[in-house]
Amino acid sequence: MANIQYTTEEQIAEMREEIRLAREKASNKRLTHSIGYKKATRWIKRIVSIILTLVILFLAFVLIGIFIAKGKGETPSIFGYRLYIVETGSMLPTFNVGSIIISKTPKDPATLSEGDIVTFSVGSGNIVTHRIIEVVYDDTGFIGYRTKGDNPINSPDVDLLKPDQIIAVYVLKVPFT
Repeated sequence: MANIQYTTEEQIAEMREEIRLAREKASNKRLTHSIGYKKATRWIKRIVSIILTLVILFLAFVLIGIFIAKGKGETPSIFGYRLYIVETGSMLPTFNVGSIIISKTPKDPATLSEGDIVTFSVGSGNIVTHRIIEVVYDDTGFIGYRTKGDNPINSPDVDLLKPDQIIAVYVLKVPFT
């Protein structure tokens, strides 16, 4: 039992100094990390605020555009895209009644082809969405489109569709409708 060694006061003082230095070093790291974290968080908050402000402004302009178009009796258009609700079964099984479709204003309605789904205006102001089943040319260069709903019980539309009657060309169906 004579080999027992005790820690001296000097050794205890050295250990205390090492602990103090280690704590000071750790505190400085946390402070530095905390300052960097706070700066990053501040920038992220600013960017998110700017993005949200831009989204809100965009939505406000879209809403104003919709109200203006509705006031004029037109279908609202956003960047040339329009939303339509399918109200009849003429396009079954492609579109169910109540489906929402997105269509785009065509650059040149005279360049459409067989198989395109178009939304057009008929004489009474009604809007119809049917598929082009035939492109008709005559000697004078007139272009007309024969259209038909996809429903098998439909017959082709009686009147040829003129390019100036076409409002939009189908792009996609909104899912879950």
